[in-house]
Amino acid sequence: MKRLWICCLCIFAAPLSVSAGPNDGFVVSLDEPTRLVNPEIGDPVTVAVRAAGTTELKGIVIRARFDTTRVRFLSYTTGDATPGALSLPKAPEAVSGTIAEAEGGSTFLGTQTVLTEGGVLGTFTFEVIDEIPEAGSQIWVTYVEVNTSSKDEDEDVLTFDRGDLSVHLVRRFANRIFNEDVARRHDAATFRWESR
Repeated sequence: MKRLWICCLCIFAAPLSVSAGPNDGFVVSLDEPTRLVNPEIGDPVTVAVRAAGTTELKGIVIRARFDTTRVRFLSYTTGDATPGALSLPKAPEAVSGTIAEAEGGSTFLGTQTVLTEGGVLGTFTFEVIDEIPEAGSQIWVTYVEVNTSSKDEDEDVLTFDRGDLSVHLVRRFANRIFNEDVARRHDAATFRWESR
């Protein structure tokens, strides 16, 4: 009975283990600015994805989502983590409603790889095409893959939910209110403030 129990544990535990590639434990972040206040129509928005903790790279795949009613995808460029690699931008595809996903990447042809501790993997460039609503908008990275070959065991992948790795576009009321004063009475209240 004990052997059967141990065998069952091994069978059910196997799918939970993930084979880690050579860049296991790498981390990613976005270059500043990650918060743009009151962007105007026509303003560029860059989303530069930076990695740290890598050891060797051959290829990169990055996916970013955005609201097509607020920004337009312009381009993807390869970063300094893979100098000389072939850039692989992909046109945005609709995901749901007004949300689309752009994909960018890079690779070396043949068997070439580069030894690196990290750097900018790639940069997406967008353009603001409409006024940002009071609720704001964002461009968020959903997927980052670094690899040393096309084999599954040589890939390391990070996935992100909306808001985890984002550039936020926010709208702020330009007329600041300060020196607020509230005078309360038993049946009313009077508000006074100054603004510029």
